[in-house]
Amino acid sequence: MINHIQGLFQEKIKIWHIVCLFLFAQLIYLVMMTYTFPIIQQNSGTMKAMDLMSMGYSYDYVQAFLATLSPTSLNTYLFFQLPLDILFPLATSLTFSMIIAKTTPLGNKLFLVGFIPMLFDYLENSCILIMLTSNQITHSLVSLSSFFTLMKSVTTMIMYLLITILLILFFKNNKTKNPLDKSC
Repeated sequence: MINHIQGLFQEKIKIWHIVCLFLFAQLIYLVMMTYTFPIIQQNSGTMKAMDLMSMGYSYDYVQAFLATLSPTSLNTYLFFQLPLDILFPLATSLTFSMIIAKTTPLGNKLFLVGFIPMLFDYLENSCILIMLTSNQITHSLVSLSSFFTLMKSVTTMIMYLLITILLILFFKNNKTKNPLDKSC
């Protein structure tokens, strides 16, 4: 099954599919950064939403941030930001995985690592959802959520580095071919 998915990514998916998916992910990111996060953070002063704290956060920070949320901010977080944060990691991870599949040999399972940032993002979102809807937030829940946020950030950076290296190697090895031909 995994070879079938990788084969699908290699043979059926074209460069323009990947570009469109990447642009779709960036459009979602733009909406989150220019619409949902400003509403969520409107009463928080300089405090950022937990999703944006790439190095993690403490129990006290979460308590202080949650205390700043207005009903509008909370509703935006729950009903706009979190749903968008389901689509964004999915589109981004599919983009990562398709690029990896296109630039590595068939049978190589490396394309699966493209989904690791999505896994951590979904785990982070689950913890944030619990914190937003719970009356009692525990230190362990905040620590777990903070760990997932940190791992999301680290694995996303690693993915961008891996994609960059793979694309450089791919185009270097295929410099005599048209990079936009059927093999891409």
